Amino acid sequence: MRRGHEVRKQWEANSLTRGPQAKPVGKTPRLAVSGERELLSRSDEIQAQTYLANPNLSQARIVYLKDCSLPLNSQYSLLFLLYTMYKSYNRQPNVKLVNADPAQIYSNMSPTPICMGGQATIHTCRHPSTGRRMAVKRICLPRSLSEKQKTRQMAINEAAALASCKCASVVRLADSNIYEAYDSVFIIMEYVSGRTLYEALIRHRRPFEEPEIVKILKDVVDALMEVHDHDMAHCDIKSDNIILGDDGTARLIDFGFVSMANSEKDASPHGQYQYWAPEVAAHLDTMHMPSRDIWALGIMTLEMLQQGQLSSGAMDSWEYMQHLATNPIPSIPSYSSPALRNFIERCLDVDPDTRATASELHRHSIFEEQSSYESPTDSD
Repeated sequence: MRRGHEVRKQWEANSLTRGPQAKPVGKTPRLAVSGERELLSRSDEIQAQTYLANPNLSQARIVYLKDCSLPLNSQYSLLFLLYTMYKSYNRQPNVKLVNADPAQIYSNMSPTPICMGGQATIHTCRHPSTGRRMAVKRICLPRSLSEKQKTRQMAINEAAALASCKCASVVRLADSNIYEAYDSVFIIMEYVSGRTLYEALIRHRRPFEEPEIVKILKDVVDALMEVHDHDMAHCDIKSDNIILGDDGTARLIDFGFVSMANSEKDASPHGQYQYWAPEVAAHLDTMHMPSRDIWALGIMTLEMLQQGQLSSGAMDSWEYMQHLATNPIPSIPSYSSPALRNFIERCLDVDPDTRATASELHRHSIFEEQSSYESPTDSD
């Protein structure tokens, strides 16, 4: 913001020698999306306090705020705009789609998946030089050309999101190339030895102890803070998408529904309906994408307290949406500590505007005195 005021002061000083400048008439002109040729040749004055780069996974968009009048073709605003665009593009991971068979590059590609989902299966392979075991996500492409392109873009978004996140609690992208072959796209990631949180809950046959829950929550909150700091939302937080590694670290996986925060185009419900926030179920979530992750985290915390039982019980998606409209806040077990109860309540705030953020949860008192933790993957 300071830079915008400095530019304005410099412009005002220079304008004293040039005389008054013409003011725009009618609507403030739209600032073109980066990549449009007329962007740098426009001579209209644009109402802007500063030029901000919104690093969308697919393209950088330039947005503007009011309170400062700068002609786009002035040397100061032009240089500042170019610098901002450079920073925006520089932040975007270099992920690309290539037509190649990953089995020709990586050895020991397993034909049998180790995990299966909706459109995707997870296989393993070996790195050609190190021999390290890797995970391969294979996503089948639909027959429809439009749906095929949409699936490709989702794979690119997923890989770009993984490449952006450097947190140890987020699974790492191992190859910046996304491979397309056999009517499928392939994403190469690090292999994490362990089991999902859902599998651990089922095998545990008892609710998790609070120290175990707190340790898992700390890792997941770290992951969400990293994701949200990059202006993204995971949009599919659930116990199936948390891997409890043999090293005791919980990792966030499956960024297939990842979306940019404050993006209306991806506001439709994604993921498992039992984790939907009230505003998502009501199709009202157009501006609070990261907040849906926080609500889902609260539901997942209750799941750990209740031995894998979700608050929705046996309700189908329609019944659950009706239930959310009248009884949005699930009951919290009485045996939970006051700190954990407060953590859940902050996650399950019905109002997405006042719901906790990942940064707030990271500073929660529940993490101040974190007890020693034994991974549930090590015991049954």
